[in-house]
Amino acid sequence: MPEECLPEVLEYDGFAPEKFESIQRALQRKRHTTDVKDLYWSITSDAPLHLGKAISKNFRDSHDTGQSGLQDTDLVYGEGPYESFLVILQKIADCEGGETALKGVFYDLGSGTGKLVVAAALLGNFERVCGIEFVDELHEAAQRVKVAWEQNTEAQALKPNLQMQFVQSDLQQADWSDGTVCFANCMCFSPELLEGMGTQADAMASGTFFITSGLPLINTKFEVVSEAMLEHPYYIHRKQD
Repeated sequence: MPEECLPEVLEYDGFAPEKFESIQRALQRKRHTTDVKDLYWSITSDAPLHLGKAISKNFRDSHDTGQSGLQDTDLVYGEGPYESFLVILQKIADCEGGETALKGVFYDLGSGTGKLVVAAALLGNFERVCGIEFVDELHEAAQRVKVAWEQNTEAQALKPNLQMQFVQSDLQQADWSDGTVCFANCMCFSPELLEGMGTQADAMASGTFFITSGLPLINTKFEVVSEAMLEHPYYIHRKQD
């Protein structure tokens, strides 16, 4: 409903004036979501999808990934749309303990150029957001995105106390046990990496959330509490007590 129509709506017979405030709140949320999306694209404009794909392909073509303990498919590049991540975070917020988790620490495991970390920074209420990426050039691209975040006055005014970090590491070597929400785009992960990631998730606290795309997490201590069938399946897991 356009905001300029509200005075006319209030004149309709049978309209409850107390609904006016809830309508205003809905309009404010819509405006905020639009403004944040524009801010996201402004900050990440120098990290388009084709850049991440090109860097990943060049790395896989020029390196023997087997020496690192990873397989070629583990390093295939992919990104989820901003809009999908918004839906996922809203689903977490509706889960038991979700609002609390969204105020903690976010990790993107295999963060590429860092765009999802920026989305988490803008859409959640996290104290810290962190991306973990193995490929050095992707990590460097993410560091440039971080500079854009730090130099954006609107972002700094919106999230003045948020800490953003990017770590170059194999996700199996990094420590992400303090995460309250973790994400992994794992559609192309090898069975070995999927199993290793699931085992490492044991260190996360009870009540924390783990989002996967394409495939569910391999860990019986995590229960799928919600799903989102978008451009591909997303599974939202919560670690049980």
